[in-house]
Amino acid sequence: MNRMQKAASLALAALMAAGLCACGENATWAAKYGEATVPAGVYITGLMTEYNELIGQAPADAKDPLKAEVEEGVTLSQAITQAAKDRLNDYIAVEEQFAAQALELAPEDQAAVESGMTGWEFFRTTYEENGVSEASYRLVMENSAKQQRLFEATYGPGGSQEVPESELRGYFNENYAKVLMIPLTFSTSEDPETKESADQHTREVMDGFYRQLQEGADMEDVYYEARKLATGNEELARPEPGTSYTFVNKQNTTYDQVLVDAIFSAQVGEPVQAETDGGLYLFVRYDLEENPQDFEGYRDSILMALKREEFLAQVDEWAAALTGVTYNEEALGRYTPEKLKFA
Repeated sequence: MNRMQKAASLALAALMAAGLCACGENATWAAKYGEATVPAGVYITGLMTEYNELIGQAPADAKDPLKAEVEEGVTLSQAITQAAKDRLNDYIAVEEQFAAQALELAPEDQAAVESGMTGWEFFRTTYEENGVSEASYRLVMENSAKQQRLFEATYGPGGSQEVPESELRGYFNENYAKVLMIPLTFSTSEDPETKESADQHTREVMDGFYRQLQEGADMEDVYYEARKLATGNEELARPEPGTSYTFVNKQNTTYDQVLVDAIFSAQVGEPVQAETDGGLYLFVRYDLEENPQDFEGYRDSILMALKREEFLAQVDEWAAALTGVTYNEEALGRYTPEKLKFA
């Protein structure tokens, strides 16, 4: 069940609690489980995140976006609130599972937490105006790191459901292409004559690069010349050999589909030109197997692509099975989408 479907039945959130807090308790905490307490700031952070993710679902002409229905009988405000409550339950579920499996954050996890804390520094004023402290924000970052550690403990090397390397390599070979690519953009001039002249020059330049490759020039040499031309810097440092490749994942790319199709239909070692509405591309495709480090560099991304949805469903199952949790209804009722402040 996805988050929007859950939003259709708001009353279910209260039924998940083992007990409700007494009216009048302060709103500094959102939930308690075992001996642990989740600060309200953790819930508010989730509320802010869900607001930003879902606000675009409101009709563009809505007078009050939060009152607009995003599905039958469910307003956007209700959907955001329910999604934030789901996020709170996911937070608790991850904390409990992390402890149950006796996992620990590795140094690289701690580094990821510190990297995530740059978000606090950047948006500190906004978070503080909404009642989120730096300590609460750090708890959210640590929970994200714990979720990643749980994911790896499940599907990574030695995990309880370890994904075979053959499956990872199969995904890599099917969905990735290694290319060295020269892009040249078309003119954006609104004057037809200026644009036509500029675009014709762009085609001539690209044709020149293509002829060099057909005559036996090395693609890295041509790429370097193209970079000097693009930057206007004849003294531009030459890239180290093998450092300018682009890896295109056809399942997750911002490239135009015309270019993607051209890349994945190209023969290894053959120069190919492709044209999109925005410009021209000249590329050479390379063998994915020639450098074992290429696969290693994408191992984690591939694992995430294969198992992310399955893992998130598992987290939702853990959350749905929570027991012994007390929710602070005063806090959950006090912090609403309508009260959020964004600069």
